[in-house]
Amino acid sequence: MKDIYALIFFFLISVTFYAQTTSIPDSNFEQDLIDKGIDSDGIINGEVLTSDISGVTTLEIEYYNISNITGIEGFSSLEILRCEDQNLSQIDLTQNIALKELYLGNPGEIGGNHFESIDLSNAVNLEVLWLQNNYELEYINLKNNANSLLTDVNAECYFEGVNCSKTICIEVDNVNEAQNGNGVYANWVIPSSNYSENCSLSTKNIQKSTNIQIFPNPTTQSFKIQNQNYVTIKSVEIYTVSGRKILSFNENTIYDISQLSNGIYIVKVKTPETESLHKIIKK
Repeated sequence: MKDIYALIFFFLISVTFYAQTTSIPDSNFEQDLIDKGIDSDGIINGEVLTSDISGVTTLEIEYYNISNITGIEGFSSLEILRCEDQNLSQIDLTQNIALKELYLGNPGEIGGNHFESIDLSNAVNLEVLWLQNNYELEYINLKNNANSLLTDVNAECYFEGVNCSKTICIEVDNVNEAQNGNGVYANWVIPSSNYSENCSLSTKNIQKSTNIQIFPNPTTQSFKIQNQNYVTIKSVEIYTVSGRKILSFNENTIYDISQLSNGIYIVKVKTPETESLHKIIKK
């Protein structure tokens, strides 16, 4: 009798193990998996057997108007993902470490994917990245100590022949080489880019404070801080747009940046309660 109970227990455990599922909340995404014969039950029920997807190495998503590819994390062996001209406003590929080729652009120019950021810091095997005509893209994290593998990158943006690129902040392994277009970065096609060690200091993240204002701006020599609430200023730091700190001040009346080259810089103002970022133009 004990042997029978043990056998039943083993059977139940085995069934539970093999019946593990991954959530697929987007019905269009699940339909695409059904059409490809990946979702073995053939029913739109918001989930797929994890065993159905864990061994898939190539996935070309073709079903129209997919807005959510939650469940992609279950494709643990995925090396090539094509999900172009869909309707994605966000995407999480942090679990897809095996990725070698990623195509998330909008070749057709009109509509399609419109996410603002993508984190590929775990994509240590990535060789190809195409994000073309993604007109809302502002941030890419490619700081993964594996940029040497990434030889084919394209984030051009054109609509009816007109350049629609906005400045994209890109975290990379070697900022100096990327900025100068050297090494592997020489082959990257990203018309408007700001390579950085820390994109949290990019101009898109600058806080607009009504309490602290910098003037004059632009400036040729120095600037002052208008502190409407008279809070204590602990320090003022100057950064390049790539995130490198180049000057530091304690609370002064006038902040001299005459030694800096002409261009755009970021001023971080620290008070006991807050930190705020402000763009300044040195000319």
